[in-house]
Amino acid sequence: MIELRVIKPSDLNILFEWRNNKHIISLSASQKGVTLVEHTKWFNHIIVSPSTKIFIILNGQKPIGQVRFDKILEQETCCEVSIYLIPGEENKGIGSKALSQGIFKILQLWKIDQIFALIRVENKKSQLFFKKHDFKKVIKSGKFIRFIYHTTNQLNDLIKENQEFYDRRVVKYGSSYKSLNWGSKKSQQERFKVLVQIGELKDKRILDFGCGVGDFLEWINNLGIDVDYTG
Repeated sequence: MIELRVIKPSDLNILFEWRNNKHIISLSASQKGVTLVEHTKWFNHIIVSPSTKIFIILNGQKPIGQVRFDKILEQETCCEVSIYLIPGEENKGIGSKALSQGIFKILQLWKIDQIFALIRVENKKSQLFFKKHDFKKVIKSGKFIRFIYHTTNQLNDLIKENQEFYDRRVVKYGSSYKSLNWGSKKSQQERFKVLVQIGELKDKRILDFGCGVGDFLEWINNLGIDVDYTG
């Protein structure tokens, strides 16, 4: 299962390793590696920056790449996206899922009308990748080609795609953890175990945003906890 999570301090070393991978360097704008000192300075700045969001791409629990968004400060409603997977994880459809999830997440965090992607002229594979995801070529400048994605035109399509994805799973699996795209019943229940530890829930009101088919309510009821639940 492909998921995204926000970077955390413990990601410093793995990002340093990825950043100096020869394949990833060949795709980067700078075309060169970085020292640990340079990387640490960059990482400490970027992890708290309000104008940059980096998501680690997870395949199951394994980190396999990143999706990054940078606000274009002179244009508050615009940002730039970049994405890469570590060698061996390409050509599996993972990049498409990660980019779609990343755009969906960033639109929940920022008010964005346009997303740009800056691709090296010789990187035909990345150009085809972004074209496939409704990015349009707008300008060629020197060694780069700029692509643009209009979120105001695409947001409804993303919501529809998300809805249809889960509708298909419900038809296939019915009222099951599988219909919600959980990797296993155990992973779903581990999440519930953590949620019930946030505090005393008895007689509290709970708003479960993204409740799926209401499995969390069933979990709470089985524990004998009486709550006023809205899913």
